[in-house]
Amino acid sequence: MRISFYIFSVTIFLLNACYGFCGGYTSDNVIATGLDNMYLVHTSMYGSEDFCNSMLGDIKLNNYTIVEPIISTDSYQDPSLNVCVDKCSNLKLNKYNIIGSSSQYEYAMTLPEEEREEVGKQIYMTKDFRLYHIDLDNDPKNGKEHVFYGAGEFYYYGDDKQFINTASFQVIDFSSCKKKGRFGSTIEQDENTREGIIKYAGEYYIYSSKYHYKDGPFYLSIGKWVKVGLKDEEDRSYSPVCLFSVNRLQ
Repeated sequence: MRISFYIFSVTIFLLNACYGFCGGYTSDNVIATGLDNMYLVHTSMYGSEDFCNSMLGDIKLNNYTIVEPIISTDSYQDPSLNVCVDKCSNLKLNKYNIIGSSSQYEYAMTLPEEEREEVGKQIYMTKDFRLYHIDLDNDPKNGKEHVFYGAGEFYYYGDDKQFINTASFQVIDFSSCKKKGRFGSTIEQDENTREGIIKYAGEYYIYSSKYHYKDGPFYLSIGKWVKVGLKDEEDRSYSPVCLFSVNRLQ
């Protein structure tokens, strides 16, 4: 994730000195450059064709702000992370588990909460750790969220260890020391993948971008952390809003 690449942004997120629409962009603080042929591919229920086309025009003009993290490191043992690791020692922010079946889930629910992460696949992130403190759900009534990002994952399933090139965001409540939600990388990671958070038109969005195969198109997905369902006022999930593409073969 730290490899320099001419087209993409390497620096990403909060506490940006030019918080708002800034001039003088360089390749280090734009989503991508050379996007004259970019077009809208898909919209979701949280977006519209008019909105996404307007966003596309602003992206081409760099009318957005890339948000910088308050912490950024390639090592989970970095002392800078102690402020959150020590605060909630029960939370392993570089780890989560995936339960693959209903029977596993039912079994996990019978265990004490601290033991549930031992059920299923144990996923560990290895690099590009970032911590953000922003209003990710764009709801000022419930304040800002802490968002933890990590990439370069591997997993244990029994005695088996395998590497997977992906990443994930986790929303953390440090007052209750609980994870409020997690959403994975929308596209498979490689050296050209860029992911992060932008502020656009007064709201926060998550973006993912990469080239699809060696000579394939460039994809840019932009989404939101939005409320889902009616059961829980705090229940939120990630949803793509706009999907854009540039076909390099055209």
